[in-house]
Amino acid sequence: MFKRLIVLVPVLALAVSVFAYPSVDTNPNNVQPNRWTSQLGAARARAGQLGLPMLVMCIDTVTCGNCGNWDSWVLKNAAWPAFLAQYPMMLVMLDRSSLSSTSWNTLPSPIAASAGRPLPTAVQRAPSGQKLGQFNYGMGNGYFRTPGFMNKILSYTLPYYGPGTIGLSPTAQSVAEDAGEVTVTVTRTDGSAGAQSFSYATVDDTAKAGTDYTATSGTLTWGDKDTSAKSFTVPLINNGRWTAPTQRVFTVTIARVAGDAELGTAEQTVTIYEAEPYLPGTIGFSADFAQVPEGSVYTGTVSRTGGAVGAAGVTVTAPEGYTGPGLLEWGDGDSADKLFTVSGIDTTRNTMRALSRWNWRWIPAKWHWARMRRRYRCWISLSARPLRRMSRAVRFTSIWRRPAGSGFTMTPLTPCAPSR
Repeated sequence: MFKRLIVLVPVLALAVSVFAYPSVDTNPNNVQPNRWTSQLGAARARAGQLGLPMLVMCIDTVTCGNCGNWDSWVLKNAAWPAFLAQYPMMLVMLDRSSLSSTSWNTLPSPIAASAGRPLPTAVQRAPSGQKLGQFNYGMGNGYFRTPGFMNKILSYTLPYYGPGTIGLSPTAQSVAEDAGEVTVTVTRTDGSAGAQSFSYATVDDTAKAGTDYTATSGTLTWGDKDTSAKSFTVPLINNGRWTAPTQRVFTVTIARVAGDAELGTAEQTVTIYEAEPYLPGTIGFSADFAQVPEGSVYTGTVSRTGGAVGAAGVTVTAPEGYTGPGLLEWGDGDSADKLFTVSGIDTTRNTMRALSRWNWRWIPAKWHWARMRRRYRCWISLSARPLRRMSRAVRFTSIWRRPAGSGFTMTPLTPCAPSR
């Protein structure tokens, strides 16, 4: 038994020492460019933040002899760190020997290599996470030597080491009228070399500056290696009432001022949605009743309340023998009070003559007679009746109101009510 252990120990030691791979960091909070990590998710997020491509290597440090060759031919070659200094990227190393079969098989395809796929396998991804390409040892060992390995990687990633592309993101967005402002974002992708400057401005469409939003313009700048997104805001104007059309559009444009970055999406459409409900409102007399001395002209008010959407109009009519008032109209958004007049209230024909306490009161035949007392005020309706003696002299006053359910027609009241 002792002799067998002596034989086994050198074998295991040989298996471990043959492949002296670079150290691989397992801390997801310490993911840095040009340093190998096993944290795939953290590296992908960091690549997006820095605008760098990501190289994912699938290997087996215990059973894969070709993986050891790649380590010797590429990673231990002085050309590798010099290559990374010129073309930085996020580096992920996934070792099948250190993962369970379940963990390995649940890795995102095509990162997880099947049993029949030769290792090592390299997967190259863009800063956005999009797969750019992959290659493995079975496609030719020249891809895993120097400089073949570096050249193969550059065939996928070289566009990401230029000045990049600057454009609006997304191409369109929508916002409610009462949101206060809309934020517009400009991104720099696929490269970060050199300083860049781009101007921006708003342009009217069905939405108008000064009515629906505030015109905005300015300049955004990026420094060398700066891939951060830039943003600016456009203030919105809320008029507080429903306005047609309910969807109003303006655009935002950008243009290169300085630098050599490509111009990406140069125009974004912003749609403003109406925030107020559709409320045409209610039209009616401002007061239930009113009174005016004989011989004068009555002026009344009709109001539009609870909304002002769309045009509206009503006709106000008076009894026969009186002049006015006619058609009243409101435009869209108009909630102002409208005035009307009624004339023809004659002081000669419609006034009772008070002779004395016990004298007769004379009223033309067109008016209904009424016995009046000091504490009552009687509303006189149109009719032909004889006149009787009244107990006290009173002053005649014409009083008008709108009867319930009668629309916008003014008629004299008929019931008596105690005077105050």
